[in-house]
Amino acid sequence: RGACISAAGVLWVADSSNSRLQTFSRAGVSFDGTMGKRGKAAEDFGTPTDVECIDAVDDLIVANEGGTVTSGVRPDLIVVDANHHRLQIFEEGRETLVCGSRGDGIGELNFPVSVSWHDASTIDEDSPPLVPDAPAWFVGNATRRDCELRLEGKDVGEFLVRETAIQNILSLCFISPESYKLYDIDETNIKVQGGRFFPSAKKSKEEEEKTPQERHRERLRARKGKDNDPAKEGFPTIFALLEAQPHLRPPSDTRHQTTIAVADQGNDRVTLFGYVPRSQLFAATVRGIGFIGDKPGYMKMKEPSSVSFTRWGDLAVCDMGNKRVMVIGPDHSLAHVVGLDDHSLPVGVHPAHCLEKPVSATWDKNGRLVVATKSSTVAVFDAPKRVQAGVLGRLNRSFMVAVLATLDYRMAEVLRGVCKFFHELTKQMRDDWELYPLQTPQLAYVKQLFVDWCRDPEGRKVKDSEAHDYWGKPVCRRYMQGTCDRALCPMSHNAPKVDAEALDAANAIIELDHGVYCAVCELFGVRWWWEHEFQIRTIFNSKSEACQIEERWDPMTRAVETIREEDADTVQVIRFDAFVEMFTWFMESHLSLVDLSQHPSLRSREARDKAPFRGVGLSALENHIEIFNFQSAKMASALNNFF
Repeated sequence: RGACISAAGVLWVADSSNSRLQTFSRAGVSFDGTMGKRGKAAEDFGTPTDVECIDAVDDLIVANEGGTVTSGVRPDLIVVDANHHRLQIFEEGRETLVCGSRGDGIGELNFPVSVSWHDASTIDEDSPPLVPDAPAWFVGNATRRDCELRLEGKDVGEFLVRETAIQNILSLCFISPESYKLYDIDETNIKVQGGRFFPSAKKSKEEEEKTPQERHRERLRARKGKDNDPAKEGFPTIFALLEAQPHLRPPSDTRHQTTIAVADQGNDRVTLFGYVPRSQLFAATVRGIGFIGDKPGYMKMKEPSSVSFTRWGDLAVCDMGNKRVMVIGPDHSLAHVVGLDDHSLPVGVHPAHCLEKPVSATWDKNGRLVVATKSSTVAVFDAPKRVQAGVLGRLNRSFMVAVLATLDYRMAEVLRGVCKFFHELTKQMRDDWELYPLQTPQLAYVKQLFVDWCRDPEGRKVKDSEAHDYWGKPVCRRYMQGTCDRALCPMSHNAPKVDAEALDAANAIIELDHGVYCAVCELFGVRWWWEHEFQIRTIFNSKSEACQIEERWDPMTRAVETIREEDADTVQVIRFDAFVEMFTWFMESHLSLVDLSQHPSLRSREARDKAPFRGVGLSALENHIEIFNFQSAKMASALNNFF
């Protein structure tokens, strides 16, 4: 059923009915040989359904003296054995790895049908290994002094393994409880013989006190198999040796890893394996690392029939039961869907209703998605547009959150449509109020407005001084408003320092008719307040809380420095977080990104009727007169309070 072509042009075919692999060379497409037979042992097959060449570079074509062409060293192969519910990995004839058994757990399969692979590095970039294709704790031909310097300041149990000048002898440098107290390291040897690893240990006092007869009897018991000591028989891998040492931390395998994806049709999912090839010192390993499409929801798969990786790490899964092809990104999130009712890939050449019975999907060398169906038709979809500008390195999720929070809100909205990952990330940031429709200076300006107009419940201003940045320099007000065009501005063009924790500790609050009104007018203008006043009041009341505030003022100066009269009143107020959240809604409405009437507090018809929008149906002159009357009334009210 499955087939692959190596870099040398040799065709490998999974002959399912005959339980074997067949090879054909490119010299006249001639039959080259077979591999495997029916059986359950290693290198035997039940029903091979797919084959993939991992290391096709090693597939050599050798010309014999008689002029015939034969394949030389076999490539690394992955073979899917469906009836035996397993994978077999052949490493150039050196070793055969068998992984998988029937089940639904990690590393288990249930009638797998297709396989694909992609290189992925699991090396920690912060501490890359000194030796390629080796764990970070293997330091090659480093000296003891180098190991001492690398282990300096480490805890008990940390270790390094180095090569010595003696052949087949390794040195294990580690920190024991005794050496930790002396600021030193301990060292012991590891002997490599016959592909096994033997630790060298000092004889205890009991061993030294034994008689020759007792030692002879122990050797006889060991020969008869009554004493199976791994330290004497040797360990199959260096990992097993290190894991058996109780005084060491468990060794981690941070070697270069290849990700293997298997269409696990019986479990309705894609099962992932991590494969590390054999190196000169370290054995090959393969282990289950997770699943894709096994959880309920839109990504839930049904009878996946094929998988295929691109060089970018995107995985195409033919979800045959759901009549669609899913493209899974490197982060295992859904990037694209191609189906009867949903196309997120650019449409290419395909017949009508071609995806009613898809059976296989793969990528060509140009990145186009090719889908084969049971009706003997083939659909071709254009590749997603990609522009590779270079590689910056691996960016974690927290770094991307910081980048998106710094971007302009409209830029983030454009980035939201790039892939499923950014769509979900921006949505979560909006829900958590980490992504504002404000640029960094504007967001800092909103926070500073709260500081300017807030006060404590006793009527005192929380902060009387002007805005300062984190270095104590006064911040330019016009810079925060986005209008400073002075070439050599003497004031700081950095974000003002706003200590949210200090504001909460001071119990800072802000009222509607005084603080919020002044902040809205300063940020958006008087007209915007006049048009949206009733809506602003409704939103404010939905987030406010009752608080008793002391009014202190001088009747002549209206200042609070000289207190001549006091009054206490219970009013509605909001705090810092609610203020920033509310003004974010205002900015979204001001930028025409959302309708202010869609706020949760205004969704009911009754609430919208009580909060009308001013200025509807009025001419420009009538609007100007209404705003003038509004400002005149505000001024008259202020003069009345003053006198």
